[in-house]
Amino acid sequence: MKRLRSIFQEALSLIQAGQEKVPLAFSYEEPRYRQRFHIVVWDRPRFVLAHQEHYRPRTIFNAKAQRLSQKVLFQVEPLFAAATF
Repeated sequence: MKRLRSIFQEALSLIQAGQEKVPLAFSYEEPRYRQRFHIVVWDRPRFVLAHQEHYRPRTIFNAKAQRLSQKVLFQVEPLFAAATF
């Protein structure tokens, strides 16, 4: 898991440096266990706008306002880093 965390932190650094944009999808392979993790990193406004059917109108309005203001600082919360196996 240390290697996975390291790869994830590297992806966050690329996003924060402006070299990559969210949503950022990448995968990590753990050959010892024959597992591959597929990860998507989102910021909250883009996640809400991409999944509007699951949110209330006020939440969608706030997400649109944040995107328009360009004052959204990149934050990653565990909810917005989705991994599939």
